[in-house]
Amino acid sequence: MVLQRGDEFDMLEEEVASKEVKALRADLSAMMSNIESVMKMFEHRRHLLDKMALVLVENKRLQSSVDDLNASLTLARVHERELELQVVDLEIEKKSLVERLSHFIGEQKDLETELELSRESIAQLQKEKEEVEERAKHVTEDLEHRDGLL
Repeated sequence: MVLQRGDEFDMLEEEVASKEVKALRADLSAMMSNIESVMKMFEHRRHLLDKMALVLVENKRLQSSVDDLNASLTLARVHERELELQVVDLEIEKKSLVERLSHFIGEQKDLETELELSRESIAQLQKEKEEVEERAKHVTEDLEHRDGLL
């Protein structure tokens, strides 16, 4: 190996040059090893980034599904509230109908009582009619008998 100093050239001893070359080779080998490690780390990180990209796509799809489910849940809650209000309205209507039915049942019982009293009155009037007819028949027979005697 030759080193230049000014105009003079000095020859290094072969042993020193050999040590320098060995040191440079060792440095070069270490640098190559570091580069290989960095490349492996780069490849590993690139692989992780590829996986992460897939995970991000899946996450976006899942988030969209969650958003859809949240919207559906909101609509279901609105529908549930509407149904609860309908139930309240139906319960109010049921109470009104029960009250009306109770009133009609009361009226029906009153009408049934009146009907029974009317039937009893009719039966009594029928009995009285028959008695009057029987008396009228006797009176007519008596009158005919008197007319026949005269």
